[in-house]
Amino acid sequence: MKKHFFIYFLVFILIFSFPVNAAQNTDGPTSSTPSDATATATDSIPNDTSPLPADAPEIASPSAIVMDINTGTILYQKDAYSANYPASITKVLTALVTLENADLSDTVTLSENAVWGIERDSSHIGLDVGEQITLEDAMYGMLLESANEASIAIAEHVGGSVESFSNMMNAKASELGCVNSHFVNPNGLHDDNHYTCAYDMALIGCAAYKNAEFRKIAGSITYTIPATNKAEARELWHNDGMLFSTSKYYYEYCTAGKTGYTTDANGTLISFAEKDDMQLVCVTLNAVPSANTFYDTVTLFDFCFDNYTKVTPLTGFSFENIEINSDYNTSAILNNYYNNVDSNMLNLSVNTDAEIIIRTNISTDDITWSIDYYDEPEGNTLGRMVFYYNNEEIGSTPVYYDGQILAAMSDSVAGEKSSDSGFKFRLIYLIPVFILVIMVLLLIRIRIVRTKRRKYRENRRFRYYRY
Repeated sequence: MKKHFFIYFLVFILIFSFPVNAAQNTDGPTSSTPSDATATATDSIPNDTSPLPADAPEIASPSAIVMDINTGTILYQKDAYSANYPASITKVLTALVTLENADLSDTVTLSENAVWGIERDSSHIGLDVGEQITLEDAMYGMLLESANEASIAIAEHVGGSVESFSNMMNAKASELGCVNSHFVNPNGLHDDNHYTCAYDMALIGCAAYKNAEFRKIAGSITYTIPATNKAEARELWHNDGMLFSTSKYYYEYCTAGKTGYTTDANGTLISFAEKDDMQLVCVTLNAVPSANTFYDTVTLFDFCFDNYTKVTPLTGFSFENIEINSDYNTSAILNNYYNNVDSNMLNLSVNTDAEIIIRTNISTDDITWSIDYYDEPEGNTLGRMVFYYNNEEIGSTPVYYDGQILAAMSDSVAGEKSSDSGFKFRLIYLIPVFILVIMVLLLIRIRIVRTKRRKYRENRRFRYYRY
């Protein structure tokens, strides 16, 4: 019995020690914690603590931001993360969700809820119950004349209901990285649970402006909706005075925009402007009187265009020019993920056309950079190249890998690390272990059977001789 116990004990040790040790030798780290550098959203609302440039202008709007559309660089911000009511600039998000989920040639039929479910003194273009227009016509009515009934009709057509469409709006806002927004309708008519912040609206504006159809519609000064089944042709005019050369609010570099106002939200405005190869979005919120949104926007655009410029600091850059033994090639990423692979066998690349926005008085010769490697690769992205001026981060661009070395390695290196890769690795070791265990158990079983048979025969002989 003691001998059997000893054999079982050995089998137990063999099963529970060998596979564990083998698993500990798998290539690459097992942690799945994403890098902070790659986060697209945050669980908490950031504090707007960054100091304004000494020469930044004073504005009347309590909350504002200017962001570069292509790089996402914030050039100016004032209380940009506090919640405010957006009013009709909500319709920029409505337009974005619509353009991504529907065809502008669709026919939209006005429901009773769309026509009579809005405040009668709010903006509208006189659409009637049962009237049919194209989705494109409805979009022009919404973005130019801020038609609230057109907004409801769009939401019902695209989402099936206002509630479902609002869920789509919130999902899109989350996808873009918005941090302090919640939308319950497509038009921005007041609701205590319908709010956003300047930073979030800038993110939404950047995404919308990258859509050619949005730029076309939101930048049109006038548009005519053809005659419908219930009305004659309607001529529409944009409500944003910054687009009209005859307006006192005119701004020559403004390309598109959306105004907003309710008694709870006060004046709101999102504007887009282009100058000297720079595309900017400006958001102003909670302005009293609402005309301050125009004045503040012009002031901020002029300040940013005059004091910032776009540069490409990586022109002519190549990783081949970096010494193999430099810090950039012997960093933790190589040691952690590629074991003993020689660093010169790894093909790193970066977008040499990457753009960053800097103050006009900064020389590109004074810009430094370093590589911030992620804890784990994400797809074929290893990290980001971070640019600095006076030790302050001013921009970044992703660092990629490419090459057959990586394709031949485990899934974890290729950014697909999961429990599946660890399972495959363990399986290689477990198969022979299981076979060995089965063989040992069979031997034990045979030994036990033989012992029992021997004792049985001995007992029979004993009984025979006794009687």
